[in-house]
Amino acid sequence: MSRRFIIVAAMLLSLVAAVTDAQAQGMPCGNEIMPLRGAVEKQGLSVKAAIDRKADPATLCKELKQMTATEGKFVKFLKDNQSWCQIPPQAIEQVTGSQTNTAKIRDQVCTVAARGPAQRQIPAGPGLSDALGTSRAPTPSTAKSGGAFDTLTGNPFKQ
Repeated sequence: MSRRFIIVAAMLLSLVAAVTDAQAQGMPCGNEIMPLRGAVEKQGLSVKAAIDRKADPATLCKELKQMTATEGKFVKFLKDNQSWCQIPPQAIEQVTGSQTNTAKIRDQVCTVAARGPAQRQIPAGPGLSDALGTSRAPTPSTAKSGGAFDTLTGNPFKQ
């Protein structure tokens, strides 16, 4: 899960940098869009840092909620000012898709965080021997002598 999120976060950050480098391109909305872009980048780096330090799910949930809210503001600004900022529709679709992925990951992480630490462990299921109806390991009291493998020991000419 965290590897997938890191990929999505990196993609979002590169997309935000490419799509909204408004001051370099001389867009009319450059002064308004740069603070939003900076907030998304800052929040993305904060989430990445939490993942890198292997923060608990509750902390990640909090960070992802903040990132989703920040991305929401950014996407809303892009949609509301698309014509004024001269933003291509494909760019808005990509940023919206990225926000959707972040929201999905947020929901997954927050679901894990809500379970609590005791329920996060994956319970050990039955083994193959349980499914086949045999014991896990033979004990000396259950091992039978005179089986097929007993003929392989000793001298066969003396029998």
